[in-house]
Order: sequence, then C-alpha cells, then structure tokens
Amino acid sequence: MIRSLSSKEARLILQLEWDKRKFVTHKDIMAILKCNYGSARKIAHRLVTKRWLERITAGKFLLVSADRGVEKVAPDMNPYVIIKTLNEPYYFSYRIACLYHGLTTQMPRTIYIVLLRQRPVIELKNIEFHFVKLLRHKFFGWNKVKVFNEEVNMADLEKTVLDAIDREELVGGIEEIVRIIWRSYERLDYKRIKEYLARTRSNALCRRLGFLFDFLGIKLTKDLESFLLKCVGRNKIPLASAARWGKEGNLNTKWNLIINVPCQLLKTEIEIR
Repeated sequence: MIRSLSSKEARLILQLEWDKRKFVTHKDIMAILKCNYGSARKIAHRLVTKRWLERITAGKFLLVSADRGVEKVAPDMNPYVIIKTLNEPYYFSYRIACLYHGLTTQMPRTIYIVLLRQRPVIELKNIEFHFVKLLRHKFFGWNKVKVFNEEVNMADLEKTVLDAIDREELVGGIEEIVRIIWRSYERLDYKRIKEYLARTRSNALCRRLGFLFDFLGIKLTKDLESFLLKCVGRNKIPLASAARWGKEGNLNTKWNLIINVPCQLLKTEIEIR
C-alpha cells in the first residue's frame, strides 16, 4: 500500500518534518492546519490508516517520516519517545538505566519508568512500557541526559544500583544484581550511596547491599559500613525473593540475612578477585 497524501495532509507532514517533530498530538494538528478538534481527529485517523502516523496513546502519535519510504512502513522507533505521553514527574530506571550506565548490553523488551502513581502498561512496537509507582521519599536520584536525541530523566548510577537491589525482579533476579554491583562498584560515589540509603529509609535494602558487597569482597568505606550495620534489625529476612527461592537457608549473622539462594550461583557470571 503506497502512502498517499491529500494536499492538507501533505502540508501537515511537511511542516512536521520541517520542524523535526517526531511526536504529534491533536493540538499540533489543530495549530498547524488552523482546524477544529473534530477535523484534527479525522485527519489523524486518516494518517494512521495511511501509515504516516503511529498511535501511541489516545490523541498522541509518532510521525512515520517520508525518509522511511512510500510503502507501508513502521516509524523509526525511539523507545524514549514514550515520555512525550507523560505530563508528570518520572525517571527511567531498572534495566533501561542499567543499559545506559553500561551494566548490561541488551536492549530490554520491557522498559520501566518510575512515577508517583500507577499507570497501565503501554505496548509500542514489541516494547512494553511498565510504570512503577514509588513513594515520594524514594522518588529521587536522576539526571537529565540525552539519548537518541531525546532529553530524558535517567536514574544516576547510584540510584540505578539501589533501585535494582530494592526490586530485583525488575532487573532479572539476584544473579543480575550481583553482576550489576560487580560492574559498577569502582565507579560508585559511596558518599552518595549513604545519602540515598538514608533518604530511602529501607533497612532491608541496607542489609542486602552490605551482604552483597561483603560476598563480592568489595571494601566499603568505614563510614558507610558503620551506617549499614546500624540498620541490622532483629528480624531475619531473606536475601533474595522468597517467592522464587523460598525462605530456607543459612543465616548470615552479621547482616541477619537468610541466604536462601546458593552462593555458587551468585558467582557463576563474575570473576571473583
């Protein structure tokens, strides 16, 4: 199917390409064509049918530019363009942040975006965007960065590591946590780690981080280790997901953690120095 255009549609597409716009809304169409909302909806619908626009969510579209050809084609997909649908604070974390910081090399099929509220999953071109609700006191630790020509909020290295330990299931499990720590520890700002842990107010996170650094033979600063040890409570908690690994295992008395996952498994993907 050849992607034809009426004169009005052509004027819209030319203007969008001239402005280097990849993201389009009904309001954009109204402004460019000086038309009402009803007309803008009809034009958008026709352009979706003709494959000049790709619907993301209600009233929000990706432009399939002319350089993609005249046949029925897909847009040049930039996974970060999804932020154009958000009118609220957010940041990228978990697997996509690990990719950004060089802690993994594979582009994830599921991208996690942290918000202060829950939103339904969005699927776009075989990529699922999941929204993770965090409490306000945990909602911090990102920088503005540019990726694929989009400026986005990305978890910094320290918050990426802490978010991963806090929600291991969102990065691939405890095995992946070990790899993340091993690949990042030489670059971490440990003063910032301590500051972030204090803000997060999670004793479980502190204890798991302390054990994993001990396990990997990574020396913590005295100040940070002292802080972590003060977070060790009387209650015993499992190191890894109890739903996956169960609740049984040897007790690590220093961190009061039940080591419910085989330690040998944690060593398989890394080279212990």
